[in-house]
Amino acid sequence: MKIGFIGAGKVGCSLGKYFVQHGKEVGGYFSKNLQNAVWAKEFTKTKHYQSLEDVIADNEVVFLTVPDREIANVWSQLKQFPLQQKIICHCSGSLSSAVFSDISRMEAYGYSVHPLFAVNSKENSYKELSQAIFTIDGSPDKAEFVMQMLTSCGNKVLQIPGEKKTLYHAAAVTASNLVNGLLYMAQEMLVDCGFHSQDALEALSPLIRGNVDKALSVGLCEALTGPVERNDTTTVGAHMEMLSDRNGMAAAERHVLIPESDQAQIYRLLSAQVLEIAREKHKDRDYKEMEELLR
Repeated sequence: MKIGFIGAGKVGCSLGKYFVQHGKEVGGYFSKNLQNAVWAKEFTKTKHYQSLEDVIADNEVVFLTVPDREIANVWSQLKQFPLQQKIICHCSGSLSSAVFSDISRMEAYGYSVHPLFAVNSKENSYKELSQAIFTIDGSPDKAEFVMQMLTSCGNKVLQIPGEKKTLYHAAAVTASNLVNGLLYMAQEMLVDCGFHSQDALEALSPLIRGNVDKALSVGLCEALTGPVERNDTTTVGAHMEMLSDRNGMAAAERHVLIPESDQAQIYRLLSAQVLEIAREKHKDRDYKEMEELLR
């Protein structure tokens, strides 16, 4: 089946190039911005379309790789064309296939197809898409075909319930974007200790890389270290007291939105999460005192 794209941004270009690399027939691109469609055409060695009607008529599978806020609008435009037996997909991490309202009445099939991967480059991200796990939700009728289209490229594919899509996206954001916020908080603590910002991040780098690498290779339990895991209530208590009573520059002067008291709260809540991992790792260890401290 031939695959077409509506939208020629980072995701559309990366996915199209990836499909071409793996022997899929890609028809080409339509975009409101003609220059983007032409660029995508040349990048993937396909073609560009002059209208939505053209891309629908020429392809059996159509990906809506437009911003999330535009998906419902583009879908409402597509419904004016014959869609019988067409497979319509979007790549939003937060929206489910339910955004394709009335698609069964159109005798077509709708899917959310999301790579659990940060696509940050139109030109280079396709080179790393082989690492991504894809998730899909949508009509059961063609789900096996859509999954096969991705597994034949070498990717693992998991089906998730559409009603869990927001929770799924929150997990992805927590593991990626929110980690940056946590690292920024740690960086600012070192800045208050006299580090320059870049030196602080460089100093933290071995800890960051070592922890992530080990967690991914041996699992969260085996990778866990630190005062919570050791049941060191004295150290954890001292950390929380220091974060509550810091006397450095005012948060407003440092352009930090999180007051020190809230940093202590973040530390406490994350330590409580770590405590659950520690209990799983050391089932015979008594963590009641730590639990009371973090309560």
